Amino acid sequence: MTFGEMKTEIATRSGDTSTTNKDRAGEFINDIMFRISDSVQYPGLRRSSSIRTVSGQFAYPLQPDVAQVIPPMILPESDANINPIALEKFNRNIQNPTSTGDPTNFVNLGTYGVRKQPGTKLRFVSDGADTQTVTIYGVSEYRNVSEAITMASSTGVLTSNVYTEVDRVVASSAATGIITATGNSSSGNDNLPVVGTVGDTIVATIAATATEATVHDPGSLIRITSSSANDNTTFTVVIKGYGILTSGSTITEDKVYIEEERALNGASEVESASRFTRIDSIAVDTDLNGNLTIKSDPYDAGLTALTTIGIIPIQKRSVEFPMVGLYPIPNTGRVRYNYYQKLTELSLDGDRPLMDESVHRYIKKWAESAFLAWFGSNMGIQETIQNALPSWQSDMRAIRNKLGILTNRTIVMGGDAVSMHTRSRPGAVLDPSVY
Repeated sequence: MTFGEMKTEIATRSGDTSTTNKDRAGEFINDIMFRISDSVQYPGLRRSSSIRTVSGQFAYPLQPDVAQVIPPMILPESDANINPIALEKFNRNIQNPTSTGDPTNFVNLGTYGVRKQPGTKLRFVSDGADTQTVTIYGVSEYRNVSEAITMASSTGVLTSNVYTEVDRVVASSAATGIITATGNSSSGNDNLPVVGTVGDTIVATIAATATEATVHDPGSLIRITSSSANDNTTFTVVIKGYGILTSGSTITEDKVYIEEERALNGASEVESASRFTRIDSIAVDTDLNGNLTIKSDPYDAGLTALTTIGIIPIQKRSVEFPMVGLYPIPNTGRVRYNYYQKLTELSLDGDRPLMDESVHRYIKKWAESAFLAWFGSNMGIQETIQNALPSWQSDMRAIRNKLGILTNRTIVMGGDAVSMHTRSRPGAVLDPSVY
């Protein structure tokens, strides 16, 4: 049953089929749908998808509608399983993940508003005759990394890694001149950082005769564009995350929490005032007419355009991307996975609840009861359920029986599931393969 059909039937029963009344009926439908889901601990519809891996890439976004991954992930080419490992255990056991090959484990890195965090390669240059080795320690793709480069005096040398954070920069011998590392460019220079270009930020400086640098995290300007001219200045986008404060090309503070609002400008690019290191969420204040594309400075050799880090689709206000790390780091190939689909609010008349068809009539039944109680005497959903509690409990038991839900949602309908949201925690169920 579609959202529009439910709204029309409920509004007709009330005797008022106005748009306003249908919209209010829609609010009750959504509220009851989530109330039922919580009451029966509904895990979600089973779905499947895949990750197309890239050689040397550790972190990958899953589909935005993933609520819980049903392990194991699968490597079809080698007929091998990829099993989950807790992030805390992974970080404790593997301090600097560098091994490559067929992944044997996946780790939940969290949920973010973009599918790839902004980052930058670093370009090192000296105003002296420096040719020694410089080692960089930092964070790339949510993992701790280190690499060594060989200085080439005044010729700029690029790092291989893309950095979102820089922890330490150490030279193998004292610098003869001043060694400078720069990060992402300004909007006037979309290419890789070039020392001396206005807008390139100075991430690290090793003073003459010193061996260790003063360091800061790099940061990227964020550029936002809609595919619809109707997403104009009446639409506001909010970026939340962490970034840097600058004075010219000098970074004065990093790891600063930033919330920034920008008015959209249709198909014309809107640039953030702040430089971001990590984006937690991006949202608009109303449903979009077009697709909203989020870009940041490029970080790969040869790029002359910005890097797309996320897309908010039409009629959405935000998107969450669950991120996973694959280890060993894949060389190439495809990874397949099954998951429970996240329950989302209904908005369009053609939407159908993301629950089994057999549950739809219960959604309409209780939404109608709550709506008519409100329509007649201003009662809320909680009062409606409380006044008919035996009937509600009976229906919840019936739904659980129809769906085969017998215990908490981490072990129903096909086995253990790995929650992709840090706010969710599994129940106290012992895994017989471990205990």
